[in-house]
Amino acid sequence: MMTLKEYAAHLFRLNGLIDEKGARIMFLPGMAFGDREKWWAPGETRSSPHEGVDLYCYRAADGKDHFLRAGMKVPHLISGKVIAICRDFLGNSVFVMGADGLFGSLLAVYGHIAARDICGDMVYKGDEAGVIASSTGAVPSHLHLSLLKIPAEFSVENLDWKYLNKCHGNLYLNPF
Repeated sequence: MMTLKEYAAHLFRLNGLIDEKGARIMFLPGMAFGDREKWWAPGETRSSPHEGVDLYCYRAADGKDHFLRAGMKVPHLISGKVIAICRDFLGNSVFVMGADGLFGSLLAVYGHIAARDICGDMVYKGDEAGVIASSTGAVPSHLHLSLLKIPAEFSVENLDWKYLNKCHGNLYLNPF
């Protein structure tokens, strides 16, 4: 697992940006874990709590905000195996099953990207998962990250967002 600051450092490294002291990725007005209000449409709400974190902006040491943009490289949050890739409303979502460990099996989902990996690939924390997809309308380009604790009986057959949206909310963890 990584902290948000560690994840930001990997994002900076992959994209050739200077990891300035104090630089951080900001959540607001992006959507945090459990939020209901849509950050791209103030006043509009989701029917269920947000199942992950939307990253779209970071503040540099000089105090200026910089927006994540289409084509920026996305680092893996965990090491594991790519078990599914499906279409989402901005690009693709990549599903990575982590190894069994202290916390059980973890499933990391990278949403709204153009995937670099293919199903079956072994991937490693910090390495490139793909690039942020282009905006297709009212929702700006951004990276969605979800993390789930997977019980033994969890089925990974036909894994996509329709399936995940039917899962119990207690499976979702705050990625950071």
